[in-house]
Amino acid sequence: MRIYLVLLVILGACTTPRKAVDVLSRPKNEPVAAAFCSQKYPVKDSIIKGDSVIRFDTLWETYTDTLISEPQVIIETKYVPKTVTKTITVRDTIVRENTAKVSVLNSQIAKLEANNRQQTDLAAKYLQERDGYKSARDKWKLRFFLLLFGVGLLYAAKVKFTKKLW
Repeated sequence: MRIYLVLLVILGACTTPRKAVDVLSRPKNEPVAAAFCSQKYPVKDSIIKGDSVIRFDTLWETYTDTLISEPQVIIETKYVPKTVTKTITVRDTIVRENTAKVSVLNSQIAKLEANNRQQTDLAAKYLQERDGYKSARDKWKLRFFLLLFGVGLLYAAKVKFTKKLW
C-alpha cells in the first residue's frame, strides 16, 4: 500500500515542459518569468560605427561701391563671407541582440552538427559495406568465367578426341 502511495506521489508530481509553460504564462506569473528571462538572457547592445559627413555652408554678402570721377566710372564689388556653418552628421547603428534566440539557435546548430556527424558515420559504414559486396561480386564473376572457360576447354577436348575433324 505504501509503495502505491509513494509511486502515486512521484508520478503525480512530474512537471512536463508543457505544464511549466502553461503555469508560467498565466498573468500572475508573467513578472516572475520576465525577471528570470531577463537575468538568464540579457539583451546585448552593440554599436556599429558609421559614416561621418562634414558639410560647410557659407553665405556671402555682396557690397557694391561706385566711384565716379569725371573721365571714368569705377564699380567696385566686394564679396565678404558673412556666415560659415559647419555641419557634422554622424551615422551610427545600434544593434540589439536577443541572447535567448542566439542560445536557441546555437543549441539547434549543435544538434544539427551531431546529426550530420552521425549521418556521415552511417554513410561511411554503408560505403564500406557496399565495397565489400562489390569485391565479393567481382570474385564470383571471376569464378564464373573461369568455370565457363574450363567447361569450354573440356568440351573442346572431348570434341577433339572423340571425333576426327581433319
